[in-house]
Amino acid sequence: MIVAEGCQLVEQALRLGRPGAYQLQAAIAAVHAQAASPDETDRAEIAQLYSLLTRVTASPVVEMNRAVAVAMVEGPAAGLAILDQPEVAEQLAEYRWYFSTRAELLRRLGLTAEATTAYQRALDLSENQAERAFLINRLRELGGPEEPGTPRYRGVPSGFSRRRPPRR
Repeated sequence: MIVAEGCQLVEQALRLGRPGAYQLQAAIAAVHAQAASPDETDRAEIAQLYSLLTRVTASPVVEMNRAVAVAMVEGPAAGLAILDQPEVAEQLAEYRWYFSTRAELLRRLGLTAEATTAYQRALDLSENQAERAFLINRLRELGGPEEPGTPRYRGVPSGFSRRRPPRR
């Protein structure tokens, strides 16, 4: 009931013909919410909405999310092409989700060495234990050492400075 009401409100806002960032983000959420399962999500519509969102709010994080949506529709190489644009890659150089996203697309392309490097960078930037466990598991799947704590799975060095990600 609440989801249906929210979707109706989003549709009303979009019919005004001047969608802003919040309306587009709500529309993306509505497309996800309306799908009966992840496999039934209209990923092409989500990719189109992210393309509109990038026009309204230029943000490397939005571009990263668009890359994921495009990858789901056109394949990992298309998503990777967006992620590897200098204006995205440079601004997200300290953003752990950029590296985990890039790693996953590389993994799906079968580029194991590059995926391993990107997963390791994401691990180095992550302080969240659940994320770290996921990333370590991915590294193991790609043939990394079995035991975290080996030099390859070192934690983030003390005093390591993290910049906040760019604003959305």
